[in-house]
Amino acid sequence: MFQLRRFLAAAALTGAGVLAQLSGNYTIDSSLPAGGGNYPDFASAITALTSAGVNGPVVFTVYPGTGNYAGWSITGPILGAGVVNNITFIAAPGTAPVISGVSAGALQAIRLGSAATAGTGPSWITLSGLTATGAPTGAGIGVHGGGNVTIQNCKVFGCGAGISLVTTANAVVEDCEVYSVGATPGTPGSATYAGGISAYLNSDNVVIRRNKVHDVTSNGIFVGTSGDTTACDNPVVVNNMIWNCPGGATYGGGIAFRRCPGGVLAHNSVSMSGGLYPGMFIQVMSSTTIITPIAVVANNIVEHLGTGPCVKIENATQVAPTLFDYNLYAPSATGNVAAVGTANYATLTAWQAVANIVGKETSTLVGIPGWVSSTDLHITGSSSGLFNGIALTQVLDDIDLQPRSGTPCRGADETNGTGIFAGFQASTTSGPAALTVGFIDTTFSSNGTPASWAWDFQNDGIVDSTLQFPTFTYVTPGTYSVSLTVSDPILGSNTLVRSNYITVSQYVFSATTSGFGTGDLTITPVPNLGVPAMTEGYTLISFTPAPTVGTGPFFGMIPDALTFSVINTPAAPGNPLHFVAGIPGLFPNAPFAVPAGSLTSLTGVTADFSQVCLGPGFSLLYWTPVSRLTF
Repeated sequence: MFQLRRFLAAAALTGAGVLAQLSGNYTIDSSLPAGGGNYPDFASAITALTSAGVNGPVVFTVYPGTGNYAGWSITGPILGAGVVNNITFIAAPGTAPVISGVSAGALQAIRLGSAATAGTGPSWITLSGLTATGAPTGAGIGVHGGGNVTIQNCKVFGCGAGISLVTTANAVVEDCEVYSVGATPGTPGSATYAGGISAYLNSDNVVIRRNKVHDVTSNGIFVGTSGDTTACDNPVVVNNMIWNCPGGATYGGGIAFRRCPGGVLAHNSVSMSGGLYPGMFIQVMSSTTIITPIAVVANNIVEHLGTGPCVKIENATQVAPTLFDYNLYAPSATGNVAAVGTANYATLTAWQAVANIVGKETSTLVGIPGWVSSTDLHITGSSSGLFNGIALTQVLDDIDLQPRSGTPCRGADETNGTGIFAGFQASTTSGPAALTVGFIDTTFSSNGTPASWAWDFQNDGIVDSTLQFPTFTYVTPGTYSVSLTVSDPILGSNTLVRSNYITVSQYVFSATTSGFGTGDLTITPVPNLGVPAMTEGYTLISFTPAPTVGTGPFFGMIPDALTFSVINTPAAPGNPLHFVAGIPGLFPNAPFAVPAGSLTSLTGVTADFSQVCLGPGFSLLYWTPVSRLTF
């Protein structure tokens, strides 16, 4: 017991601890030197990430630094990454770091994975608030062979293609802007199926929502594949605005669905500036291999200023979507409402009479989109789609996160363009305590920016922040509703409550060993950066295990001489026994490891560990569940 206490205390105070896998909060900032939790570029951060792996959630906060960062890639899975141990690259609040050019061996500015084979790429990664440009023959962001990847609040322009997903299941692309890109995603993508945002080749359960895609030479959004066995099942494409994407490839146009059984295509606003390609292209199936139709094509507004149709189904043998209705089409004087194969239908009546459409599109309209402008597809009171859509369980809000009414507007925008409507989103909506969340104001005001913001992060009636882009740390596990009230001296105020929006799971704390007499120990603590009230804490240890883990009377443990010895250890920065809070790169904001062979005298001994965190005046903030190991 004395040996363990002496070794841990001495190593902490002398800096002899060996860092193991990554866990906690780090920065990427080229204006600062390496060390203390900071990496001066993506390459060094990714080297640390891929060489060591992770054993807890990892957040890299990216600062603009001294200028654009070089392109980067992660080619394979990351050891330890998972539903809890997720990895986030997020722009510092109020900044937009730029990744320009490509890394060695890559065509994409940001590349995750390198092959169109499931499981070969990295998973459980979030990219938030980054800008990608300068990849002329590849996508700005390419994801290959991964899963559970989220791309949010990112901007891509000046690249061969925008955001390209290939064989990437359970991905989310949300609140991004893609513009001035072509149709060259780079291997393993396909130019035939690329453009602004594309999901290709067994990219199942993809969600593409609240994005703005414009000035793209090919299609705005494409989801699908070239063969039935590689169909993209259950995609959700909702609340997107697409304009000036005239097409140019086989499936070019505004939005294309090709082999997407179970898919949802709803509440999108598309303005085709010209050309022959359709505003929406739909291929439900090509053979009896795929028997599940698209689930929903509804509440979309499609304007076509060229000679092409607003909507097209590939051929007359197609099975129509289960719900195919409540759309709004606005063809040009020389254009068509719809097409089936090479047959065009100039009027809605003619379209409704097509054999595989009969009984569908009965509440669809031909009318006026009513955009604010050709580059702002919010709607005004002149829209023919104002408050006459059908309520969908899959779409509860709009592109600005305004809640949908019981009889919603068609298209991506729920408002009529006049007034003030609170809206916000979070950098993350789930994770272990203590969970730090950045909130992004997306309020729509016809007068411009609101005059004031009042955030209530726990919806308990107490205003927690009046900043436009605040952050908040949820210290205690639980599910939290969040409220935002925005005010304008002329338009008044509006409140949005997102119920059960943030889910905070139990603290992630572990003490592990390789066992079998190896004599090593790794303590992975709960990071405490961003918890203002926290001042210090303990890693309590007991060699007297309770009959059941966590049932002891003292923070789930049975205290013994070692426990009380730990309590008597003086606080010091980086000391894993009695630590000082809030220092980047030091315990508990970095793991602590004892090398193999150092504790072989404890072989066969069982120990319980728990982390206890304190506030001013030794006030108790929280403690973690007990972690038990046998050396």
